[in-house]
Amino acid sequence: MTTGNLSIITAGAGSGKTTRIVGRIVEAIRSGIEPERIIAITFTRRAAAELQQRIHSSLVEAAMLDAARQLQGALVGTVHSVSGTLVERYSYSLGLSPSLAVIDEVEAKAAFSRASEAALDGTVRRRLYTLQSRLTTEYAKSVRSIVDLTRANGINPASLEESARRSRAELDRVLPVADTDLESVVTALRQEIPRALAAIPASDTTNATAKARLSLEHALSRFDSAIDTVPWRLLSGLATIEAGAKSRETVERLQEIAGRYQFCREYREEILEYTQLVFDVATRSLEEYQRYKRERGLLDFNDQEALLLDAITRPDVARDLAESFDLLVVDEFQDTSPLQLALFMRFLEIGLNVIWVGDPKQSIYGFRDADPSLLTALIEAFPGANSETLSVSYRSNPDLVSFTNRVFGNAFSVTMPAMPVALTAHRPAPEGGERSILLWQREYDKERRKDADLYRDLVLRIRRLLDQGGSSADIAILCRDNKHCTEVAEALVSLGVPALLVRPGLMKTPEAILLCACLRYLADPRDTQALAEIRLLTEDYRTPGDLLRDVLTEQQGSGEQSMLQANDLIRLLDEIRPDIPSLSVTALADTVIARTELHRRVMTFGAEDQVAANIDVLRRHITTYVERTATEGRDATVDGAVRALDEIASAHEDEQPVPLGSAGVTVLTYHGAKGLEWPTVVAMELDKGPRETVYAIEATREREELDP
Repeated sequence: MTTGNLSIITAGAGSGKTTRIVGRIVEAIRSGIEPERIIAITFTRRAAAELQQRIHSSLVEAAMLDAARQLQGALVGTVHSVSGTLVERYSYSLGLSPSLAVIDEVEAKAAFSRASEAALDGTVRRRLYTLQSRLTTEYAKSVRSIVDLTRANGINPASLEESARRSRAELDRVLPVADTDLESVVTALRQEIPRALAAIPASDTTNATAKARLSLEHALSRFDSAIDTVPWRLLSGLATIEAGAKSRETVERLQEIAGRYQFCREYREEILEYTQLVFDVATRSLEEYQRYKRERGLLDFNDQEALLLDAITRPDVARDLAESFDLLVVDEFQDTSPLQLALFMRFLEIGLNVIWVGDPKQSIYGFRDADPSLLTALIEAFPGANSETLSVSYRSNPDLVSFTNRVFGNAFSVTMPAMPVALTAHRPAPEGGERSILLWQREYDKERRKDADLYRDLVLRIRRLLDQGGSSADIAILCRDNKHCTEVAEALVSLGVPALLVRPGLMKTPEAILLCACLRYLADPRDTQALAEIRLLTEDYRTPGDLLRDVLTEQQGSGEQSMLQANDLIRLLDEIRPDIPSLSVTALADTVIARTELHRRVMTFGAEDQVAANIDVLRRHITTYVERTATEGRDATVDGAVRALDEIASAHEDEQPVPLGSAGVTVLTYHGAKGLEWPTVVAMELDKGPRETVYAIEATREREELDP
């Protein structure tokens, strides 16, 4: 393969990456390449729209007005949209109907969940529930990880049986040799824990020891239940339990006994059994998922990529692509999956000029097997390629650049040289010696540390920034996970600082519960749960018990079920009922929302703008369900819409949006902050190490070198 038509650009954040991409594309157009012969791929729709706008502006500024008008003919979009366009173009060669429907990631997750459940029999499901409880994992996530890695790597599903065998063999090699059993370990702990509790000095009042005492008491209570229900995480927690300085020696013997769990026969056997089962279920789930899509004429994003790769291997398609396009630009190349890499390599092989642009520091898609060392590996594999490093940061000042250089230089020192990682600051240092990086570190006893105190201290510092003239819209707080994001946001609001947070749990909000209850009641007026939820949320009841008491009283007084008594919302729904035959599911939901004034009824439970935003998202989810059933040739139903909302919640996709026009401090995860900028950023939990887990799924390669 000749690589003179390949350019690899390594570009750190703020180094002018987009400017360079736009410049290369404009330069190509100026050299005579027509816009419609250019493919530009990014990894988000927003980035694609920004790239197209900046190319257009550059062409206008260069007085290349004809090219600016023709830019709409260029193929600029995400890898999924570009793949979809080309698959549709070559559908005849692939033997596909050009009218195949494409489902997005949320729909694909829901469809896969249904397929996975259909692939399970009751015995296997019950055993997996037991094992996931013991190993503190989720079998559905393990199965999905195996399937996602299989598809992202372009692995033949028939190879999963061999993958399972090799995974078990490797686990069998690395797991400790069993020389005891769980009953022996638990028996020893039943004797040791009371001794340790009695030996803890009364003078040790540290928070660490208080937590240790609670953990030991909890463990004793769990040991009273059946031994085979005790999670291994409980034992691993005892093996690493921490106590205050006065009590550390007291728990050492206990830690040693608990650490023996790794040598239990059951521990080894259950890990190996779980591994085999999740591979078996993954194989069956993938087969069922493919059948589900095939019968309904559906494609997901991965299908589009795999089909395009298949198409390019066909001589007629490869020839047409080479005759139709001259340039392929791939942005955010560090997030490329192995399947996508194979696809981009084929464009290179058929003779297109190819530009790959990326930054190994920003590789965030490891869960689908993206590899941050990919750019370096490609430069080494293709010495004839034109490689370029943008090493000057135009965005950040010297303090920030120096900080990131040290952090990432250490992190990548083993896998790649410093050059693609380190940047030089172009901006001068702030006048007056003002520092750009501040370390907010409380002086407190680690053993007495409480997250609530830490959050309060953080918020007080944020308030001082705001009192000095800062704007809450200019501040972002980054946390490791959604749980801590929620805690930080609650701390901000409790002290009068507005917070913007994309929260999980849309389907647990009063507006979602009430809307679903209204729809379920319209579908079936005998749905007593729906009736109870409507009354509970629209009448003055503090607890479900209060409602139950009134219902029983009403029944005694009337001699019949009286859950409908004196509820205006239920009467409104009964007025809507005759219109149901003439309304679509989406129109019915809109009618319920408008006629019952749903916003007003739940306003006491939350802020008006958040309630309105949540209801709008619920409407969009219902509309998506209706559109999906139409593409699958099925009728949409009210029950189906409610089930679709439940599936979104089960897939943890039920996020509450940030209301438009809201002002406040943005709180989100590090992962969610990719590509976003704020003048002031607070990075939380930098003192914490990587998370520990008993069981995880990841892909390993048969060989380290790149296969060109």
